[in-house]
Amino acid sequence: MPRTRSASPRSTASTATSPALIDQLSAALKDGGERQSIVDGLDALIRFTTFHFATEERLMGAHRLVGQERHREEHRRLLQDICNLNVDGEVASISLILRYLREWLLRHIDSLDRHLGQALLAKGCQ
Repeated sequence: MPRTRSASPRSTASTATSPALIDQLSAALKDGGERQSIVDGLDALIRFTTFHFATEERLMGAHRLVGQERHREEHRRLLQDICNLNVDGEVASISLILRYLREWLLRHIDSLDRHLGQALLAKGCQ
């Protein structure tokens, strides 16, 4: 998966991990990895994503950035969508979730995270 850079070094360091986790899970699915290992990997990805979103939201709040409600809502919507999916360890379901996450992540980084990075840099954050 190609890595898309946001303008913020802090944001880039975190978002670079999400594609790596997605790629690891995709490879495990492709290689016929153990079901429980794949389910555990998906859980780890969701936990990391939740942590990453909370970090971004703390930064937005601390710097009183314009547009943070829209950004937060997009985070909430993705997490809600993922939590509402019934995976049950089915490989096809996990594969679809990973495709959805990959596309969502690329769009999100290229739009809202890019703006977030630019706003943080403008505020003097390194």
